[in-house]
Amino acid sequence: MIRSAIPSDKDFITRCIIESEKSGSEIFPYSAILGLTQNEFKHGIIEIFDEEIPNQPWTLDHWLIYEIDGKAAAGLCYWVEQGGMESSEMLKSQMLSYQFSNHWEASKEKLTLVSSINIPRKKGYTQLEHLYTHPNYRGKGLMKQLINWVFNQSKNITSNRGFEIQLLKSNSAALSLYEYMGFIVESTQCEPEVERLTLLSSDCKVQMIKQHG
Repeated sequence: MIRSAIPSDKDFITRCIIESEKSGSEIFPYSAILGLTQNEFKHGIIEIFDEEIPNQPWTLDHWLIYEIDGKAAAGLCYWVEQGGMESSEMLKSQMLSYQFSNHWEASKEKLTLVSSINIPRKKGYTQLEHLYTHPNYRGKGLMKQLINWVFNQSKNITSNRGFEIQLLKSNSAALSLYEYMGFIVESTQCEPEVERLTLLSSDCKVQMIKQHG
């Protein structure tokens, strides 16, 4: 069953965020960059969800859950990038810098380096992020069903121009899935120092786009 997220999903949602940020590797960026443990990050993100700050992905109303036998089996978040005065990435940075202020101030050099591979999100495109399936439910096509649900739902959003996913180039399994779902690579941004310093599992970020139809 596909449904919208509810408050009791927060533990699973934070797992989606943590595991998707690893991009199929053992490197957790928020540990490598900010020095946070996964547990510290989890509690901080739950507090952000509790604030219900609009126009950014870390709110429950942007999350979709695939439930099996009463358990969350897969999830993703999606939203339309409006491209106003503050992008979703800027809002996320502001929330993280406030929530983890001491870590943020001490990590500015690493943050600046990682930001060198950022790719601006396209205005009016439905963004998909933090796609994750619990290991017990993999191989059942749950993520394909969630993505198709977003495709169908977005037909009713007049401002939606298409779909966008950003991920690290090293995540080959995810790249193959998104290509199968009709996404094509729009752009790539690389910085070798990011991987050399083991801040991320890849030195390249990939922007993938799918147009309507």
